[in-house]
This record gives sequence, structure tokens and C-alpha cells, in this order.
Amino acid sequence: MKASETIDAEIRVMFQNTAYHGFPATFAPLPAFVPVYTLNRAFDVQPTASDDWALPSLDIKYHDRGWQVVSSTSFFYRHTRDTEDSTYGTQQILSGYYGVNGLPAQPFMWTGEILTDQLTQELRASFDAVHNLSGTFGAFYSRTHTRQFIPPTNANGLVAATADNAVVGPWPNDLLWVNNLPVNQRDTSIFGELYYKFLERFNLTVGARQYWLKQNADYTADGFLNFGPTPSFPTQNAESGASPKFCAVL
Repeated sequence: MKASETIDAEIRVMFQNTAYHGFPATFAPLPAFVPVYTLNRAFDVQPTASDDWALPSLDIKYHDRGWQVVSSTSFFYRHTRDTEDSTYGTQQILSGYYGVNGLPAQPFMWTGEILTDQLTQELRASFDAVHNLSGTFGAFYSRTHTRQFIPPTNANGLVAATADNAVVGPWPNDLLWVNNLPVNQRDTSIFGELYYKFLERFNLTVGARQYWLKQNADYTADGFLNFGPTPSFPTQNAESGASPKFCAVL
């Protein structure tokens, strides 16, 4: 879209939805590792998976005689969800490792979800050659939120079945597992390059990029399989530095 003689704007929107009704892979048990295409399930339950994402963006370009400024803004959102029939494995670990027996017959459906959103902005200015010297300068910013979590997974009858449990101990409710991992990341940088052409044969590029990175996370979990709660313990890290650039072309 041409807003005026000196301003151009472009808007894009991309979207995708993917859904599965069933696990999109074959089962290949060890040690033979030979695919098995027919499985006998203890319960008639339906595994599902979905993956939805959207990416809108806006580019604005201002140009005048001998120079231009470009702004690029985008927002990315994604949500994945996977629900699997984990009845066999859950029963095995409950009885074999945790010493839990006597649970009522039931399916165990485990769900994992990931939520992501990312805002990205870059601003760049450049000028055409003046006395064989041209250049580009700009700034970049990105902020990303990611959350990985497993919603509460329960086992009916867990309280009675763990009354005399010697591994974890008596459990007060039916919660097997729940966990949450939010991660936040912020990236910022400024950059610039100068280009010089001389003697009609040589091109010289000199530039640098200064960056600042910061990330924080906080993992929590709870449930019988987790031996109780994992308390909140936020962690963070940061890094900064400079990346120079030099290039000579004949």
C-alpha cells in the first residue's frame, strides 16, 4: 500500500491450524524396534494433538532523496497441545517404581501444552553514497514469552491406594502430576555499518553490533509422581557484548 509519495506500508497476516486425531507415528517396541501397526489398548480413548499459530506483521518505509527509514513490526503467537494415551506406561511406573497397587481400572491421558508469543521490532535507517561513503544504522528489540505446562493429571483412588505407601508416603488427593515452566526473554541491540568505495575497485565495510540479552524462568511442579511440590525458585541470566565487522572486497 502506497500511503504517499514518500511512505509505503505493507501488512501481512499468516495463520495455520493443524489437528491430529490419533498419534501420528507407529509404535516400535524394543529390542526388535519393528513397527507395530495394530495396538491393543486397555481403554477406548482418543489421543489428540493440535498446533495453531498466527503471524501478523507491519512494514513501513519512508524514503526521500538519498536516504530512507524502514520500520518492521511483527507479533508471533503459537499454541500446541498434545494429549496421549499413557495408560500402560503410567500403570507400569506406579506399580513398578512407586509401589502403588489397587487403583481402579482407568485410562491415564497425559496432556502437554506450549504457549508462545513474540513481539519483534526493528528500525533501520540508511543513506546513499556521498563521496563514495554510504551506511546503515538501526536498532532491534524482541520480547518472547513461553510457557510449557502439563495440566493436572489425576488417578482416581490414589488416596486409598497409597495409605501405606513406603516410597512417597500416604497421599492426600488424586493428583499425580502438574507442572509449569514460564520463560521470558528480551533481546535488544543497536548496529551500524559504513561502506566506502575507493579507487573504483575496492569496497570497504566497517561495522559493529552491540547487544543485550536477558532471560528469566521459574519451574514449579507438584503431585505424587513428583514426591510433592517443587517450590517456586525464579532464575535469571543476562549477557551483553559487541560484535565488530570488517570486510574488504577487491
